[in-house]
Amino acid sequence: MTIDWVKDEIVKKYSCVEQIVYAGSLNTLLNECHQYLNLYETLCAQVLNLNKPFLSNEIQIAEAIYYTTQSDYERKLLNHTYYRGNCSAFSNVFRSILTRFRDEAIQESALRKLRGLTLKHIIDSLRLINHYQGSVGKNELFNNIYLTNNPDFSIYYDTCDQIIFGEANFDDYSDQSEVTPALIRVMIELRLKWSMGISGYMVSQKPGNMSDFLEVYRSFVNQQKVIIDPRFDIIKRIYEWGNIYIHTGTRSYTWLTGFAVNILKPLFYGETHRLSGVRVESLATIYEFWDELKNHYINRSHDKRVDVRIFPYTPGFICTDKTFSSIPCKNHYAIYEDVMLKSGLYKAIAAYNMKCILGEGISAIGNALYERVRNSYISLREHEIRERAYYVWLKRDMPLWDADRDWYCAIEDDIAYLPKPA
Repeated sequence: MTIDWVKDEIVKKYSCVEQIVYAGSLNTLLNECHQYLNLYETLCAQVLNLNKPFLSNEIQIAEAIYYTTQSDYERKLLNHTYYRGNCSAFSNVFRSILTRFRDEAIQESALRKLRGLTLKHIIDSLRLINHYQGSVGKNELFNNIYLTNNPDFSIYYDTCDQIIFGEANFDDYSDQSEVTPALIRVMIELRLKWSMGISGYMVSQKPGNMSDFLEVYRSFVNQQKVIIDPRFDIIKRIYEWGNIYIHTGTRSYTWLTGFAVNILKPLFYGETHRLSGVRVESLATIYEFWDELKNHYINRSHDKRVDVRIFPYTPGFICTDKTFSSIPCKNHYAIYEDVMLKSGLYKAIAAYNMKCILGEGISAIGNALYERVRNSYISLREHEIRERAYYVWLKRDMPLWDADRDWYCAIEDDIAYLPKPA
């Protein structure tokens, strides 16, 4: 089979699908789409000069097709692997769409939701081949078919209407896939923040930068204090691909959104339930992350008084420990910061709340938070603790300078017996 023969057969098959996609029987449509996929694999093998053009490893495909910066995107356009990865992703997602047609639960809505999506994927698969031909200095194979590289701006407005009012204005329901990269980007950002119990954070009255958040998150992943699936670098790559889509308007191939959603399923759904998409060592790890995020900004700032304020995700921590057990929602870190904000007027109550946090121990709240609470507790009750320390040391016939040097025994007594203020 020559490349020209395969090209002509693909054009015929595309025309056939275009004619029957909305009016033909479902079985006929599926049969034609499967034939198209077989022809397309043959074309890719010839165009890319590969016996097996479709990759099976999803991580390899993701690394090939998602770009992290504009310069990365431009480099990929000149790379043979980028086109092979996209051919593979098209095959992967297109087959999953055809399989979904057989799902009895969605057969009635298949006409609305899936038929148009099959045509959109086929059109983009032809665009891909044209792009590859251009990258190697050859003529486009499908210049007789209208294949635009530009997104339809009206789709964004219609999608907003659809989300708010539930009344679609789309020419086809599959148009929603055009705006999905922006949603995927937001989903990743929120999912990672929520996993650490963070709704958001401000740095000196400005929103915290997600790139800094990811840098700190990566350090915890590298130390295996956080376990995440898929690999963190793949999650970050897809997030940055979403950034490029938003900031440059670079139109993606339709299958990039479907492939991203599929590969991110472990992150959003987990192994046992939605919370298990991210696993951490313990509750103390989350508090340690909060401290590290703050220190990340403070340490690199010339003004050490930089204020980093974290807003907790009040439903709790959207993660589990390493045994897939949910982590208690009580947020000691937020309680501590709240206590410090109010300590000027309510020192007795503040000290008692500090005592309660200290009572949870290092294993629950971590070394860093424990030390901060302990130091704050001392400052709030310095006079009382000093008196207790003198009393304890004198009662034990120990010199007073020991009381000044080591407060911890006195603190232990104070934690044990400090009553709740009336």
